[in-house]
Amino acid sequence: MRNDIRELHNIDALPMATAQKVKNMIIQREMKPGDRLPTEKELVDLFGVSRSTLREAMKFLRAENVVVIRQGSGTFVSAGTGIGDDPLGLHFTNQEHLIQNLFETRMLIEPQIACLAVERATPQDIKNLERLVKEMDQIQVNSTATAEMDVQFHTAVAECTHNDVLIRVVPIINESIRRSMWKPMTIWKALSGPREAMRESAGRLPRATMWRPNSWPSGMCGRH
Repeated sequence: MRNDIRELHNIDALPMATAQKVKNMIIQREMKPGDRLPTEKELVDLFGVSRSTLREAMKFLRAENVVVIRQGSGTFVSAGTGIGDDPLGLHFTNQEHLIQNLFETRMLIEPQIACLAVERATPQDIKNLERLVKEMDQIQVNSTATAEMDVQFHTAVAECTHNDVLIRVVPIINESIRRSMWKPMTIWKALSGPREAMRESAGRLPRATMWRPNSWPSGMCGRH
């Protein structure tokens, strides 16, 4: 039995090591979501492995949502690189209270996120937020567009912080909220309070960035 396990480990070892080399390549070359990876032949030559080993490595990377393979087009860096379908394991939590818990979690962390956003937002960030505000004013609350706009707005605020961790964590929460709001009635109930706060925050944040001081007192973001 132990020998069988050892043999399986040895079989997977090279593809897994190759997968790690591909990850390192993506990082070192600063590749972005949607960027095309080198061809299979180029990667085989680069890493000195067989085609079968490389293909097994790509299976690992696809399972980890690092790459997406498009037949006839090539292999590309995936959106949400490295983030699985349910990284928080929310499928195994109490589904009846999930949407309320997600909103509660977001409301706890967003004041600090908004504070950082005001400090760090670039002119382009502000333009993006202003565009989203206008779009939000044109949608009806009880619609699937509401959930999508909710994700876009809160993700955009996180992106204004230019904090790589927040930029990756917040979309996970937002996407979980969107998936939980697939029924129109669920959207209406879930957003009955937060939707007004979302609109109010959306309008205030771009304006706040216009008068931000060059330097705020230390610890300002921690005050409530």
